[in-house]
Amino acid sequence: TSPKDKRADSEEIADQFELYVKFHRQDDQVHLLLSVQDITRHKLNTLLQEEKRKLKAMLLSSITHELLTPLNSALVMIKELDDSIVDVDDREKYEIGVQSLKFLKYLIFDCIDFCLLEEREFKLHDGVIRLKHVITK
Repeated sequence: TSPKDKRADSEEIADQFELYVKFHRQDDQVHLLLSVQDITRHKLNTLLQEEKRKLKAMLLSSITHELLTPLNSALVMIKELDDSIVDVDDREKYEIGVQSLKFLKYLIFDCIDFCLLEEREFKLHDGVIRLKHVITK
């Protein structure tokens, strides 16, 4: 938002008040209690907190997407070595490397899901999960 838009929002909020009215009857008399509260500061804080939350989610989303591209490239390049590895020790190191990169990839996907949750865009899907397949994958 531009500074002009923020100023317009602030001016719009500055005019907001809460009015509480309470009637009380005592000895054939009606007493009226009025309470007026300026909620400007509360509304501004709420707007600032929401803006802060959005900026943090955007930053996290940007970082995770930037990490995902080189990670996928590294995973593809390492997997190309699969056929050329014959030594048992090298095979073990290769498997550890591939699993580590996959783990990082899943962590990044978790961060992306968190961003979607923050933006209230996360969607749940009904379906069957073959847990044994997921675990061995």
